[in-house]
Amino acid sequence: MQKTITNLPTEPKRKCVAVKFFVECVTTPGQTVCLTGNLKELKRWDTNSAIRLVATNYTAAHPLWETEFFVTLPLNTQLEYKFFVIRQKPEICWEKLPNNAGHSLYLQEGGSLELHHKFGSPKVVIKKCVAKKSVQIAFHVLGRTRQGQLRRSCCTRHVSATI
Repeated sequence: MQKTITNLPTEPKRKCVAVKFFVECVTTPGQTVCLTGNLKELKRWDTNSAIRLVATNYTAAHPLWETEFFVTLPLNTQLEYKFFVIRQKPEICWEKLPNNAGHSLYLQEGGSLELHHKFGSPKVVIKKCVAKKSVQIAFHVLGRTRQGQLRRSCCTRHVSATI
């Protein structure tokens, strides 16, 4: 007789947001744009297993790279990430941002986002957002004052419904 096990603990549903990353980056044939960051979903800064972007709609006038699929990221977590170009293995070229900082944001509500970047620019443009309520996005840029003290600039934006 087979025994049925009941009342097994279930894994709590993790709240998350789906993010699609886009970056304008001029490359030459054979080069690849990649994305990595501080979370396991973004491969924890490991350039060998980083997310490779695709150049499906790349043109000379609009050199756009994008993640092939939405990346599911946890809510209520500080997210830091950066793009880089693989020129020839093992040579990589990180995007140069002020004080070598990465892009940083904090997501508080579910839904989906499209984040558009220009390689090497700290500016991030939100193109589309479908949220259950609202999403708070804080972009942080680390810098140093003239006296050498670490300074963090922050811009927070609440986005709701569809943009």
